[in-house]
Amino acid sequence: MEYNNKINITSDLTVTKTQIIQQGFEAEILEALAGSLTGSINIVDKANKLCFISGATYKNLGLAPHELKIGDSLSDFNNLLIKKGLASEKTFEIARLSETPQEQTGNGTVTVQTMHLNDGSTKRITTRKLTNGLTVSLICDISDLLEKTQILEDTLKVGKSAYWIYDIATKSYDLSDTMYDFIGEDRLEAFNKHGIKMLIKPEDFLSFKAALSETLTKDGMFRYEARHTLNAKSIKKARENGYDLEYVWARSSCSAIRDENGKPIKIRAFVQNITQDKLHESELERMKDEAIA
Repeated sequence: MEYNNKINITSDLTVTKTQIIQQGFEAEILEALAGSLTGSINIVDKANKLCFISGATYKNLGLAPHELKIGDSLSDFNNLLIKKGLASEKTFEIARLSETPQEQTGNGTVTVQTMHLNDGSTKRITTRKLTNGLTVSLICDISDLLEKTQILEDTLKVGKSAYWIYDIATKSYDLSDTMYDFIGEDRLEAFNKHGIKMLIKPEDFLSFKAALSETLTKDGMFRYEARHTLNAKSIKKARENGYDLEYVWARSSCSAIRDENGKPIKIRAFVQNITQDKLHESELERMKDEAIA
């Protein structure tokens, strides 16, 4: 592990946080912290020169210490990855496009990138730009996580299911790919503004509202069935296949995620398409009525 003893890590922290750290031990604390992580930590200065390289950086990328040194620039680092066959210019371009801001605090701004390397691994790069000019990057391997996520998405597709998670504080949604597909590009903007209720047929809204109230006030899982309107692309596809459908029946199972005080902070729902079951029920009822008649 390499580091520059002149780095002042604590200059960007509050007095409350730094008063328990004895001045002069910052580099040792950083080294101990970096050594306990499987992810790698790198720090660059205002000139984009590396001033801290954790040992995990060499181990995770298969690099030798003489190949990447303190004082090398970020460009040198990127060029080394290209030389090693781990990345290409397109790799970095795609990673930059994936960049999303996470927060902005008194300690600087945080962004996250996802980078797919040529060895088949996927890295999540979380970068914090500190107000003192330093930039700290934490690089974690999320290959296994992505594989499990893909398995989940494939399972949801096979089971004609989806999930959504609503963050009460930020009023934002985390959606499965299958949920994105159901909403459709033509309705995504409206969904971001109005939320899940815009998908529900007005006649079924009361069952949704009742389940939502139960979810927020009681523990356990609460279910409701409601018709969800299809997007324009799905309606067109259904008609091409001889079906005049503008909505599908869905059964949603909802529960609340609570903080340590029991206050709801998120609502999660597993949604299953039960249209076929409803059609079968209707057909059985029709046959029953015909038999009685």
